Amino acid sequence: MLLVPGRRERLQEAMAKKTGYGKVSLMKLAVAQKIRDFVVGGGYLFAMCSATDSYDIALSAEGVDICESMFDGDPADPAMNTKIDYAKGFAFRGYKLSTNPYEYEFSEIDNQPPARNLPRTEDFSLSLISRNGIRYQRCSVRITNR
Repeated sequence: MLLVPGRRERLQEAMAKKTGYGKVSLMKLAVAQKIRDFVVGGGYLFAMCSATDSYDIALSAEGVDICESMFDGDPADPAMNTKIDYAKGFAFRGYKLSTNPYEYEFSEIDNQPPARNLPRTEDFSLSLISRNGIRYQRCSVRITNR
């Protein structure tokens, strides 16, 4: 389905209203909280790209208006970056939110490889640990930037 400008916003606003939320951001927070509860209860979550930071941001910004007026009709809290509760998130701490609506990034959590000064090849190991104690798995990984 091709989304024309404004249609996605209207669809999300209608869904928020239908499900009993006054704002789209409150509906999205509820989704992030359900995902958190699933993971804390032993569920597995695989997330890529902006999903990883958007989950943490949504959870850590609970009770703080971080959406500018073009997204939800009222201005963001100008002190939002001082009100983030990082302990509510999954993994990230100490980041600042982006307030530039023309920037793809939501925060400074993610940055591009040149800014991180990554070597051409990076070795590290990953661990998959089930919270219910059933499975433990460790593997080595080599990433090559091309």
